[in-house]
Amino acid sequence: MRRAAQVLATGALVALATGSGAGAVQDAQRDPHAPRLAIEPVGDAPDAPKAFVVLDLPNAVRETAAARPPSHEEWRAVLSVHVEREDRAAILGRYRLDELGLWLVPAFPPEPGVRYRAVFRPAALAGMPEGAAAEPLTADLRLDPPPPPPATAVLAVHPDTDDVPENLLRFYVHFAAPMSRGDVHRFVRLESASGREIERAFLELDEELWDRAGRRLTLLLDPGRVKSGLRPREEEGRALEAGRDVALAIDAGLLDAAGRPLAAPWRRTFRVGAADRDPPDPSRWRIAPPPAGTRDPLRVVLDEALDHALLHRMIWIEDASGLDVAGTPEIGPAERSWIFTPDAEWRPGGYDLRVDRRLEDRAGNRVGRPFEVDLAAPRVDSGEGDDQKPVMLPFAIAP
Repeated sequence: MRRAAQVLATGALVALATGSGAGAVQDAQRDPHAPRLAIEPVGDAPDAPKAFVVLDLPNAVRETAAARPPSHEEWRAVLSVHVEREDRAAILGRYRLDELGLWLVPAFPPEPGVRYRAVFRPAALAGMPEGAAAEPLTADLRLDPPPPPPATAVLAVHPDTDDVPENLLRFYVHFAAPMSRGDVHRFVRLESASGREIERAFLELDEELWDRAGRRLTLLLDPGRVKSGLRPREEEGRALEAGRDVALAIDAGLLDAAGRPLAAPWRRTFRVGAADRDPPDPSRWRIAPPPAGTRDPLRVVLDEALDHALLHRMIWIEDASGLDVAGTPEIGPAERSWIFTPDAEWRPGGYDLRVDRRLEDRAGNRVGRPFEVDLAAPRVDSGEGDDQKPVMLPFAIAP
């Protein structure tokens, strides 16, 4: 049978069955057509629940059951399963008979690593022809525990650039699985080119900056060492200095949510450049519209590298009716481009690329507003009217 071949191939699902009388044979010498006890998925779905089954069921059992369908209690006498020892209460469930065999679908699925003793007693079936019932068959069954998931690794760090400004505001660290929280700064640090830790580089908050899934950590460099005129900057200087290399290092001792250390330590070196004090300017962006009737992506080349996380949620597209265009944004290499793939084909006509003015570059400069603001200086109107409204960049999809 097809399912029986699958059972033998898996290895983990079938335990060797031993007979319980003088007629018992070793599994290596057993009749290939004799009944077998196993744990099998109920159905072909990948997440199908598993149940106990008698495969290669004798024809006499099928014919007897067809002549007079047994009750639940009668099936329970024919096939019973206990945890580890037969003196335990039998596992509850429902019985079903199909072309593959006799099933006991338990109320609670079998647990990996637990040993089950299954007993098949064909003679207990009422109405079996005299001499047709085989001896009871007993098997110890166990599901192997699933293999442990691979150790969690650092997937990416942003900015995804080789160089950073000396007034860099954030790093984003993405992990392959949810991470534990608390005391993260014991395992994450900035180092100089010589490997010496740069002390107090990060702003260590009581509430660590994780996303909801626990897979993205935001590391905020101490703004007191970024902005000029503040005491930490005057006393300790910048954490990053133009013209020098700096490395972000993550120790393997950082634990994931399951309490396991990282697969390996992580380290990346960045070249520190001059401070960036120029706000992002969407008027300098270049929009490349795709053709109508396709789902080709729209590409926007930015005027500078922008904040990776904010790029995902502070740019969107509206059609001529003012409705959001559904689709998926992606961030291009080095955070220098924004790429949008629509869910439906582009229709010809006018569109607006909308930009939230809170969008920032790597140094925290917002659209139309630098990170470092001289509060004593007169405010200059950007010319955009209400600076809370998004910037609109019109473009057209040609017929």
